[in-house]
Amino acid sequence: MIQAAYQYCHYCGAKYPEADHRLLPKHISCAACGRILYLNPKPTVTAWFQKGQKILLVQRSQEPSKGAWGTVGGFMEYGETPLEALVREAKEELGVNIKPGPYLGTKNDFYDNQQGELYSTLGLVYSAKLISENFKLAEELSDAKWFSAKDFPQDIGFPSTRWLIENWRDKGAPFA
Repeated sequence: MIQAAYQYCHYCGAKYPEADHRLLPKHISCAACGRILYLNPKPTVTAWFQKGQKILLVQRSQEPSKGAWGTVGGFMEYGETPLEALVREAKEELGVNIKPGPYLGTKNDFYDNQQGELYSTLGLVYSAKLISENFKLAEELSDAKWFSAKDFPQDIGFPSTRWLIENWRDKGAPFA
Protein backbone atom coordinates (compact mmCIF):
# COMPACT_ATOMS: atom_id res chain seq x y z
CA MET A 1 0.00 0.00 0.00
CA ILE A 2 1.30 3.44 -0.84
CA GLN A 3 2.08 5.68 2.12
CA ALA A 4 -1.10 7.06 3.68
CA ALA A 5 0.33 10.56 3.34
CA TYR A 6 0.58 10.04 -0.41
CA GLN A 7 -2.89 8.82 -1.29
CA TYR A 8 -3.80 12.17 -2.85
CA CYS A 9 -1.87 14.64 -5.00
CA HIS A 10 -0.77 17.49 -2.76
CA TYR A 11 -1.10 19.92 -5.70
CA CYS A 12 -4.59 19.19 -7.06
CA GLY A 13 -6.09 16.64 -4.62
CA ALA A 14 -6.66 13.87 -7.17
CA LYS A 15 -6.40 10.32 -5.79
CA TYR A 16 -3.26 8.39 -6.68
CA PRO A 17 -3.71 4.78 -7.78
CA GLU A 18 -3.09 2.21 -5.02
CA ALA A 19 0.25 0.46 -5.30
CA ASP A 20 2.96 -1.14 -3.20
CA HIS A 21 5.42 1.65 -2.34
CA ARG A 22 8.38 -0.72 -2.69
CA LEU A 23 7.44 -1.42 -6.32
CA LEU A 24 6.93 2.19 -7.33
CA PRO A 25 9.46 4.08 -9.39
CA LYS A 26 11.38 6.95 -7.80
CA HIS A 27 8.36 9.21 -8.02
CA ILE A 28 4.56 9.33 -8.46
CA SER A 29 3.04 11.24 -11.35
CA CYS A 30 -0.44 12.64 -10.92
CA ALA A 31 -2.67 11.61 -13.83
CA ALA A 32 -4.90 14.66 -13.26
CA CYS A 33 -2.42 17.54 -13.13
CA GLY A 34 0.86 15.95 -14.28
CA ARG A 35 2.83 17.07 -11.22
CA ILE A 36 5.49 14.74 -9.87
CA LEU A 37 5.95 13.72 -6.24
CA TYR A 38 9.46 12.43 -5.59
CA LEU A 39 9.62 9.64 -3.00
CA ASN A 40 12.97 10.66 -1.56
CA PRO A 41 14.31 8.68 1.37
CA LYS A 42 13.98 10.14 4.85
CA PRO A 43 17.36 10.68 6.55
CA THR A 44 18.12 8.77 9.73
CA VAL A 45 21.14 8.54 12.00
CA THR A 46 22.63 5.54 13.78
CA ALA A 47 25.07 5.61 16.68
CA TRP A 48 27.54 2.70 16.52
CA PHE A 49 28.81 2.13 20.07
CA GLN A 50 31.69 -0.31 20.28
CA LYS A 51 33.68 -1.12 23.41
CA GLY A 52 36.51 -3.54 22.70
CA GLN A 53 34.93 -6.53 20.97
CA LYS A 54 31.36 -5.67 21.97
CA ILE A 55 28.63 -3.45 20.51
CA LEU A 56 25.73 -1.80 22.31
CA LEU A 57 22.25 -2.81 21.20
CA VAL A 58 18.88 -1.69 22.51
CA GLN A 59 15.67 -3.70 22.71
CA ARG A 60 12.47 -2.11 21.45
CA SER A 61 9.40 -2.15 23.71
CA GLN A 62 7.04 -0.76 21.06
CA GLU A 63 6.19 -1.33 17.42
CA PRO A 64 7.63 -1.36 14.92
CA SER A 65 9.79 -4.37 15.76
CA LYS A 66 8.60 -4.73 19.37
CA GLY A 67 10.94 -7.05 21.29
CA ALA A 68 13.64 -6.88 18.62
CA TRP A 69 17.13 -5.48 19.09
CA GLY A 70 18.75 -2.64 17.21
CA THR A 71 21.09 0.29 17.35
CA VAL A 72 20.49 3.71 18.88
CA GLY A 73 19.21 6.20 16.33
CA GLY A 74 16.23 7.61 14.52
CA PHE A 75 14.88 10.15 12.09
CA MET A 76 16.54 13.51 11.64
CA GLU A 77 14.34 16.49 12.43
CA TYR A 78 13.89 19.55 10.26
CA GLY A 79 16.95 21.81 10.42
CA GLU A 80 19.18 19.34 12.27
CA THR A 81 22.63 18.33 11.14
CA PRO A 82 23.33 14.59 11.29
CA LEU A 83 25.57 15.02 14.36
CA GLU A 84 22.94 17.08 16.17
CA ALA A 85 20.40 14.35 15.43
CA LEU A 86 22.82 11.68 16.66
CA VAL A 87 23.36 13.47 19.99
CA ARG A 88 19.60 14.12 20.39
CA GLU A 89 18.64 10.51 19.61
CA ALA A 90 21.17 9.12 22.10
CA LYS A 91 19.92 11.52 24.78
CA GLU A 92 16.28 10.64 24.04
CA GLU A 93 16.79 6.88 23.89
CA LEU A 94 19.52 6.27 26.49
CA GLY A 95 19.26 9.38 28.64
CA VAL A 96 23.00 10.03 28.38
CA ASN A 97 25.36 12.35 26.53
CA ILE A 98 27.66 11.03 23.85
CA LYS A 99 30.71 12.12 21.92
CA PRO A 100 30.08 11.63 18.18
CA GLY A 101 32.91 9.96 16.30
CA PRO A 102 33.70 9.55 12.63
CA TYR A 103 31.17 8.90 9.90
CA LEU A 104 31.23 5.18 9.05
CA GLY A 105 28.91 4.90 6.06
CA THR A 106 25.38 4.96 4.69
CA LYS A 107 22.82 2.18 4.38
CA ASN A 108 19.35 2.32 2.80
CA ASP A 109 16.34 0.62 4.36
CA PHE A 110 12.55 0.77 4.67
CA TYR A 111 10.66 1.80 7.81
CA ASP A 112 7.12 0.56 8.36
CA ASN A 113 5.45 2.61 11.10
CA GLN A 114 2.64 0.02 11.44
CA GLN A 115 0.06 2.68 10.52
CA GLY A 116 -0.04 2.14 6.77
CA GLU A 117 3.03 4.24 6.03
CA LEU A 118 6.19 2.77 4.58
CA TYR A 119 9.22 5.04 4.24
CA SER A 120 12.40 4.65 2.30
CA THR A 121 15.22 5.67 4.65
CA LEU A 122 18.81 6.76 4.17
CA GLY A 123 20.75 5.81 7.28
CA LEU A 124 23.90 7.75 8.18
CA VAL A 125 26.01 5.69 10.57
CA TYR A 126 28.51 7.28 12.96
CA SER A 127 30.83 5.85 15.53
CA ALA A 128 30.08 7.29 18.98
CA LYS A 129 31.40 7.12 22.53
CA LEU A 130 29.26 7.11 25.66
CA ILE A 131 30.06 9.78 28.23
CA SER A 132 28.27 7.65 30.85
CA GLU A 133 26.51 4.29 31.02
CA ASN A 134 23.92 5.39 33.57
CA PHE A 135 21.10 4.72 31.13
CA LYS A 136 17.61 6.11 31.58
CA LEU A 137 15.90 4.28 28.75
CA ALA A 138 13.13 5.92 26.76
CA GLU A 139 9.65 4.42 26.91
CA GLU A 140 10.19 2.89 23.46
CA LEU A 141 13.07 0.75 24.81
CA SER A 142 13.10 -2.08 27.34
CA ASP A 143 16.82 -2.90 27.57
CA ALA A 144 20.35 -1.96 26.52
CA LYS A 145 23.15 -4.53 26.49
CA TRP A 146 26.65 -5.05 25.15
CA PHE A 147 26.99 -8.03 22.79
CA SER A 148 29.99 -9.78 21.30
CA ALA A 149 30.03 -11.03 17.71
CA LYS A 150 29.42 -14.55 19.01
CA ASP A 151 26.39 -13.79 21.18
CA PHE A 152 24.39 -11.04 19.50
CA PRO A 153 20.63 -11.69 19.41
CA GLN A 154 18.99 -13.16 16.33
CA ASP A 155 15.90 -10.97 16.60
CA ILE A 156 17.18 -7.78 14.94
CA GLY A 157 14.52 -5.20 14.16
CA PHE A 158 15.56 -3.68 10.86
CA PRO A 159 17.34 -5.18 7.81
CA SER A 160 19.96 -2.41 7.71
CA THR A 161 20.83 -3.06 11.36
CA ARG A 162 21.23 -6.77 10.69
CA TRP A 163 23.51 -5.92 7.74
CA LEU A 164 25.69 -3.66 9.94
CA ILE A 165 25.96 -6.26 12.70
CA GLU A 166 26.72 -9.13 10.33
CA ASN A 167 29.39 -7.06 8.57
CA TRP A 168 30.93 -6.26 11.95
CA ARG A 169 30.77 -9.94 12.96
CA ASP A 170 32.16 -11.27 9.66
CA LYS A 171 34.56 -8.49 8.64
CA GLY A 172 35.43 -6.69 11.88
CA ALA A 173 33.69 -3.39 11.05
CA PRO A 174 30.15 -2.32 10.05
CA PHE A 175 31.31 -1.00 6.68
CA ALA A 176 34.36 -3.20 6.02
